[in-house]
Amino acid sequence: NRSSVEHVFNISSIIFEKYRKIFIEIFGENQYKLNYSDYQYKRASNQINPKLNTKNKLNKCSHQDLYSLLWTIYALAKTIYPSTINDLIASFHLLISSFFFYL
Repeated sequence: NRSSVEHVFNISSIIFEKYRKIFIEIFGENQYKLNYSDYQYKRASNQINPKLNTKNKLNKCSHQDLYSLLWTIYALAKTIYPSTINDLIASFHLLISSFFFYL
């Protein structure tokens, strides 16, 4: 049904615009490499790699890679919960959950 497809497209468009705004709010618009949060750094730096007997080092993730990764996590979550496709509020909750998955 055409109106159903248009409705899903409108929801996706709204969610993508919200995603872009939230991403910029949290990570900024720079194109440089992002540092991980202090919590993740402290957590990882306290773990010892048994094979090398050294502390793990965190790699840096490019801004664009992180942008793509979080949107992909959201898209995968929508496939797990297909009932959210037509629901703006449920889609927004999945979007926020995608950010919490990373943070």
